[in-house]
Amino acid sequence: NSKSHIKPHYLQHQYRTTINENTPRGTIVTKLLSVDSVAELSELNGIFFEIITGDDEGVFEVTYPESNLILTKTLDRERNDYYHLRIQMMEVGMQQSNIVHKEDNSSIINVFVAVEDANDEKPVFQPNKYEIELMESVPLKYSITTIVAIDNDQPNLPNSEVVYDITSGNDLGMFSIDLVTGILSVNKPLDYDTGLQNYNLIIRACDSALVP
Repeated sequence: NSKSHIKPHYLQHQYRTTINENTPRGTIVTKLLSVDSVAELSELNGIFFEIITGDDEGVFEVTYPESNLILTKTLDRERNDYYHLRIQMMEVGMQQSNIVHKEDNSSIINVFVAVEDANDEKPVFQPNKYEIELMESVPLKYSITTIVAIDNDQPNLPNSEVVYDITSGNDLGMFSIDLVTGILSVNKPLDYDTGLQNYNLIIRACDSALVP
């Protein structure tokens, strides 16, 4: 075939892009070739794209003739936050040729895809129930315990930074909780004889993101 001497080639040596983990399937992640490049390659029998490494779960595919890298499965940043794809472009029919011929009539490019956090995780208490006994003689500001909730969204961002507040069971203001550290403290003197003997506090943990 007199056309097989034309070697397909990309416009760039590599592509880097970012995509949110909530991005719907079918979305174009990036375009690998310009419209002009696709027209130039029409001299060939046709172009075949193959993701040769970095996509074991089949999250992406490349369309032809558009040369769009598209999303085919739902992303989960907590499972995989980065993809390094190696994509091969070759003439139709060359994918089944011997390796020397394939290398002569193909181009390989690296595509790096970073997955952004979508704030899709909620804080989980560790443990989810606390039972504590106190002496009535403990002083004010006494640290009773530290409430802990873990949010598995991206670390060191508002999506995973947990804040705490008491939503129920503290009408008399006997206790307080530090918004950031989760330390539960005595806020007023306790009295076994004249006060309550049991307090059932409901504590809420939220992330710090402006958009829930």
